[in-house]
Parts: sequence; C-alpha cells; structure tokens
Amino acid sequence: PLLVGNVYPMPAVDNTNLDVSVYQEGNLQVSLYDLAGSKVADLMNISATANTDYSIQMRLGFLSNGVYTIMITLDNERIFKQLIINK
Repeated sequence: PLLVGNVYPMPAVDNTNLDVSVYQEGNLQVSLYDLAGSKVADLMNISATANTDYSIQMRLGFLSNGVYTIMITLDNERIFKQLIINK
C-alpha cells in the first residue's frame, strides 16, 4: 500500500526531495530522526488519498551535517530511508 522512492539529491545541502506513492487511504506521516533515535522534525502528517503520488520537499537548513533517518508511516506500515546532510 506504500511505495517510497529515493531521497534526492544525496547528499543534501539545504533541501531534499522524497517521492511517496500511496495505494490505500490512511494517515501518512513523515518524520526525521537523528542517529541517537531522537525525532528532530515532523515533515508531514496528512490523511492520504488512495492511488495518489506525493512529492515531499524537505527544508533542512536548520540541521547540522550528519546522517539522519526518515521514517515514512502509512497507518501501521513503516519504511525507513537514510538522509545524509553535507553543507
């Protein structure tokens, strides 16, 4: 019910993009975590429509260089993507 594309560009500087395809209705959440597992940002929290593509642009200027994890959740399904910031 959820397909997540690549994070681009990688490594990111100030902005990055993520494409998500949703195949069933549900609560779509996108959150960003640091390596310690602490949430640093909620990027999206919407009621997703079935059979819809979402292009998510993330502004990252407030974050330091490093490796982060993006968690994409649709109801109970979770997908994780790595994000590298190198300013």
